[in-house]
Amino acid sequence: MNRLVLMSTLVAAILVAAVVAVMYSSSGADRTKSAEEPSLAAPKATAAAKPFPAPKGEPVLRMEGVARGNVSAHVTEVDFATLDQAASKEITIREPFIKRQMTFNGIPMDELLRRAGADPATRTVRLHALDDYHVDLPTADLRSAGLLATRADGQKMAIAKGGPIRLVFTGDGKTARDSDNWIWSVNSIRVKR
Repeated sequence: MNRLVLMSTLVAAILVAAVVAVMYSSSGADRTKSAEEPSLAAPKATAAAKPFPAPKGEPVLRMEGVARGNVSAHVTEVDFATLDQAASKEITIREPFIKRQMTFNGIPMDELLRRAGADPATRTVRLHALDDYHVDLPTADLRSAGLLATRADGQKMAIAKGGPIRLVFTGDGKTARDSDNWIWSVNSIRVKR
């Protein structure tokens, strides 16, 4: 009889230990996740992104090579008010040119590309600036860490200060570390295969 009580107690202790271990590892995973660097990539949802409406004001961004466009079959144009309204993220980062912490508001590049109708298999995106500067960037890097900013420190950005929209990055990946990729005064994006 004592042996039966002892075995029952041992089994109960093992079960309690297993439950505690599972609970501890779950809460540990949550703590690790919250300590990770924030990502700009949208949650992995399968819902279709709401396309941009045709611009009501002067377009500040023209996106070419998209599957569905709002001004022609493969061209989407967006005015500043629409982009600013879509600016769902706020990040504080060290700005590489001014060399100080700045807060940017903008739309994650992943969301921008989805809403414009960019093919998910696209590998490269060319961003072009008002001064004719351009850069080809890997789509995966843009989707995971790129933000098309409409405001800096809560203010609209003047063209003389790199506005009205510009590309900034979170994280310290290879693309983000190269300040040549932090393109100012973006006016067009071409989605390339």
